[in-house]
Amino acid sequence: RENTTLQNIINTQGVPQLLKIEGIVGEELKTSKTVIATGGSMVFSPKAMENLKRDSICVFIDVPLPEIKRRVRNIDTRGIAMEKGETLDTLYEKRMPKYREYADITVSVNQRGRIESVVTKIIEKIKEKDCFQK
Repeated sequence: RENTTLQNIINTQGVPQLLKIEGIVGEELKTSKTVIATGGSMVFSPKAMENLKRDSICVFIDVPLPEIKRRVRNIDTRGIAMEKGETLDTLYEKRMPKYREYADITVSVNQRGRIESVVTKIIEKIKEKDCFQK
């Protein structure tokens, strides 16, 4: 839609503009039977999250902060919506309450969790909560 990278938007227009664009995209999404992995900052757009939750199941994959730090090596080029002076620690603290607020299901992942086991946990939780009726 923007024909550029997240990082370029941050560099040229700033984090607030990235969040605005992300929110608009989330509000406008019309999907059915689709898996969407949003940017981590999508949770700061209530209208986008309302839209995504309307006919969907919101799964929060809860990864411990040390594991996130291990995985995120390209923090300056990845397009993470971080203001100057913010760290992964402060971002984690700011986002965690929002992730929990919007989650229909939470799946905790220990360090270096295998993708297959995470998917299995998600499917089990969906069945437990009978989320297919949503």
